Amino acid sequence: MQPRPTSPAEKATAVLPFGGVARCSVRQLLPEDFDLQRRFFCALSKDALFWRFMGPKSEVQDALLRYLTATDGKNHVCFLVETVKDGEPTMIAEARYVVDANDTAVCEFAIAVADEWHGRGLARMLLDKIEQHAFRAGKLLMTADTLNTNAAMISLARTAGYRVSLNRQDPRTIRLAKPLAPAHHAANDAAPVELTTAA
Repeated sequence: MQPRPTSPAEKATAVLPFGGVARCSVRQLLPEDFDLQRRFFCALSKDALFWRFMGPKSEVQDALLRYLTATDGKNHVCFLVETVKDGEPTMIAEARYVVDANDTAVCEFAIAVADEWHGRGLARMLLDKIEQHAFRAGKLLMTADTLNTNAAMISLARTAGYRVSLNRQDPRTIRLAKPLAPAHHAANDAAPVELTTAA
């Protein structure tokens, strides 16, 4: 299976902690990425699946995978990061947002990063990317719920400027919310991105 061709503008350089450089592409998820996404979620540890889906999950069933792949680029948007491993395209992270059916100015996000790629800036880079995509699409507020024990997500949200508050409807969870605004620099969904070792 050959890697999906990418334009020069889609390529990104990931600077790894040990000084190596990995070539990655950052792009929107496509309908034909079902198997790519299946391999990504199957490779996640039980802990990573627990944090992503806010509960025990030994595997991701096909019905859920079909929903996760059925993005329309408008009400359900997903960006992924992929690299090539042993000659095969390999998905290493994703971030998505889904527009609130009751208020189209509001959207909810979710992020997942392959276990071995934690701590290299992927989550923050993808969060910035979906925020700017949502803002340009006319969304005014980005939110998420996360477990109150998910220290990594709460820390990421605080660093990115989210308001962190208790979810009164479910005491197990924390509500994250941020009004969206334009970035300080021009954003491009396919622009090259340098991934640092910062989380």
